[in-house]
Amino acid sequence: MEAWYLELQIAKFRILLEQLEPHKFGIVALQEICRKGEKVWKVRGGKAQSYQNGGATNELGTGFVVLGRMLDRVINWKAINERMCVLRIKGRFYNYIIINVHCPHEGRPDDEKEAFYAQLEATYVSCSPRDIKIVIGDINAQVGRETMYRPMIGPCSLHTDTNDNAGINFAASRGLVIRSTFFPRKDIHKATWRSPDQHTTNQIDHVLIEGRFFSNITNIRSLRGADIDSDHYLVGVHVRSKLSRAYNSRQNRPPRFNIRQLKDPQAAENNARLLDKALPYYLEDGWSKISSAIEETATAVLREETTSPRNNWFDGECQQAMERNKTAWKNYLSIATRENLAKYRRARNLTTILRRKKRQQEDRDRDELEKLFQANDTRMFNEKVNQSRKSYTPNPDMCRDEKRNLITASARWSTGGSSSSISTSMAR
Repeated sequence: MEAWYLELQIAKFRILLEQLEPHKFGIVALQEICRKGEKVWKVRGGKAQSYQNGGATNELGTGFVVLGRMLDRVINWKAINERMCVLRIKGRFYNYIIINVHCPHEGRPDDEKEAFYAQLEATYVSCSPRDIKIVIGDINAQVGRETMYRPMIGPCSLHTDTNDNAGINFAASRGLVIRSTFFPRKDIHKATWRSPDQHTTNQIDHVLIEGRFFSNITNIRSLRGADIDSDHYLVGVHVRSKLSRAYNSRQNRPPRFNIRQLKDPQAAENNARLLDKALPYYLEDGWSKISSAIEETATAVLREETTSPRNNWFDGECQQAMERNKTAWKNYLSIATRENLAKYRRARNLTTILRRKKRQQEDRDRDELEKLFQANDTRMFNEKVNQSRKSYTPNPDMCRDEKRNLITASARWSTGGSSSSISTSMAR
């Protein structure tokens, strides 16, 4: 059951990446992901990595998605609780600490809000004073334009008055600036949340940064065109900074050869004949020559083994359903009529299609296992059974220190640097 659930989760994660790709984001902060437990996994052949921080139930949860070259700049990631997690990024002169939060809304009990902001205060204080700290996420606060809060807030907020929330007090106590209220935009590009009645909009997702690094954030706006299947819009944040030039020190993985071809007598004979010619006359000449002879012979006779993608059931029908969902969402944004809203709700049947495709793949796997059993192919039968039993396991390119914090090897970073930028977003 866990493997099934994780397969669907990875499929939905791929759909999210499709929506993020046109915007060329480097880091994505997620709130209310509704997933249990703490997980880290890679997709797209290691081109993107997800950091998931959930609670004991499928409610709340925060996380990050790191894409492209930003993967090599992740120093560590720390899960605080289901409403908060921290990601640290390598920079040239300063490192960046991104605190992803999902604050309790105004209607929650006072004890819950006080406990959350006490934890946020402790997390912020525990960060290195030399790092640039950014608080990003669903603040659940309407920030107004009152002059009494200047220069902590800007004149370009969607709302006129500030509601009763502790986010303003936290920002004032730590010298933070609510940068998302400083950019003049049309109101439709300021709103970050739409109510279920499809008429009321609010700006409750914000970005807070230390006042001395005010100019590092150069642009913030809501991206309404991205269909992320949420009542929140995608919020794009452009951060200008000097980032370190990071290199991946991991070597290329050696090729895996298709040794099943050795069952063919002719292939086995050719392999033995070529290997006898390639081996040095004296075996004392060194293992490097012997290893090179074995690899060259295997390359010529056996060829490399091709592996099929894990989610090979994600076919063209799933892609077409995703495109229909995207088109219906854009049509509704252009003309917000009841008819377009009904079409969009009918198009949101992607999960049903994914589950059906996954079940069909499992039926095909069972038929293949039956054929292998009848053919008495014990080796392939055991491999298929073990593959179906185990769930997705990410590549272990991180470890934990004595305090159970995820860290990467410091040898991965070089002292050189180059000018670059980070693109982050908030999505749910």
